[in-house]
Amino acid sequence: MERAAQAVRTYFEQEAPKGRFLVGTHNANRLNRALRVGQLSHLINRTLLSRAIHQHHTHRLFDRLVRLCGKKRNADIQFLTVLHKLAVLDAPTCLKEVRRFRTLLDDTFGQCQGSHILGTIECEVVSVEMMRTVLGAGEPSTNAKHKLNVVEQLFRKSFPKKYQAAKQRPHHLLPVTGTDPSYFLIHFHGVVVEHRPYSILAHVLKRSFGQVPNQVLLQPLSEQFNGKTRTVRENLKFIARYITKGGNDFNDGQSYLRYKMRFTGEVCHSEEEWVARNWRTHEVLRQEHIEEGLNDPLSLTTGEICQLATVLDGMMGWSRSRTGYVYERKTPSRRKSSP
Repeated sequence: MERAAQAVRTYFEQEAPKGRFLVGTHNANRLNRALRVGQLSHLINRTLLSRAIHQHHTHRLFDRLVRLCGKKRNADIQFLTVLHKLAVLDAPTCLKEVRRFRTLLDDTFGQCQGSHILGTIECEVVSVEMMRTVLGAGEPSTNAKHKLNVVEQLFRKSFPKKYQAAKQRPHHLLPVTGTDPSYFLIHFHGVVVEHRPYSILAHVLKRSFGQVPNQVLLQPLSEQFNGKTRTVRENLKFIARYITKGGNDFNDGQSYLRYKMRFTGEVCHSEEEWVARNWRTHEVLRQEHIEEGLNDPLSLTTGEICQLATVLDGMMGWSRSRTGYVYERKTPSRRKSSP
């Protein structure tokens, strides 16, 4: 009897982390169920993955961004994205790599006099295998193909030994599927205000992080969105909400515990993705969901959610205010020599 009970426990310990959720499962339910299964109930309502915490941190960061930008115009403010590297889906290992990233950011921004940077470090769970599946299921998406290409190149940079081993496999599948299907994509998003030409900052950043194309992206805040004029405050409010989301998918102002297939939003390009987005309004899909339930192919697994929550808790805990994931650096302007 005890052997049978132990076999059942072992099965659930091994299989539970691989489980995905059904389409339409509320984000809070996904998070709380995953944390309970992973024996991490103490992280419920403790990280950015919880809606109330996300909203609170959004407001705090928005206030800081407004103070930073003052009365500047959209054209005077730059939104910066820096992709660091991939890390294995292990919280302690990822946190060590995030600390290295912060140090590298310090060294890089230290070379740029007169600049002020404020943003956050995020760790997005990415699955190359799922990205390939989505691309192969329907009409190829240019944006999705672009993200897959960038992530694969980061894989080669982050895991050179695994890449060399994978080259021996048929079709050069990267990464080796079935062994490390998911990784953390460590990256930085933030706002930059600088008194010198932004081209100099871009050059310095690409010298440190430019091993992969599009690893560094520096662009002015948008003047319009969906045909409507966007003020600086509106841009900063969206940015604050976006970069405190916790690391994964984001749509219509809400964060989701799902794989993000693209760098930016696009129309659906696969049946699976279409089902995931349209089951509430499609009669046949809704009835099928009621009768049987539809597995959400883009849902993070229970184990991935637990690892993501643990990483966020670790980063947030680096400061007493639970804002250890926020990165800010201000470098003094070079003093003019006296005549």
